[in-house]
Amino acid sequence: MCQCKKVSKNFPYQTGSINLIIASLVLHEIQPLGPLLQQMRNVMKKEGYLICLELEPKGNADQGPRLTRERMEQEMKDAGFQITEKHFPAESLYMLVAQKAD
Repeated sequence: MCQCKKVSKNFPYQTGSINLIIASLVLHEIQPLGPLLQQMRNVMKKEGYLICLELEPKGNADQGPRLTRERMEQEMKDAGFQITEKHFPAESLYMLVAQKAD
């Protein structure tokens, strides 16, 4: 019997094989975002981390692909992550550190 771990659909990494994922200025381009975040969570080890760096949208938050910090936090929570840290390296830049929730 094979003791291999399942490979997550559409994501070329084994389930539970990654400690850390860094996504810098890219997640806002994914539509819908939820399924990708769930795939990321699936390939993470227990207590793995996701670090997300994004720009706040300018003007009307409904225009363009950018996501507000609040919306990104909600997307991450909905996908099974717990926000552990929030940083603001620049006026329009936010960084969220999230951990895989049980």
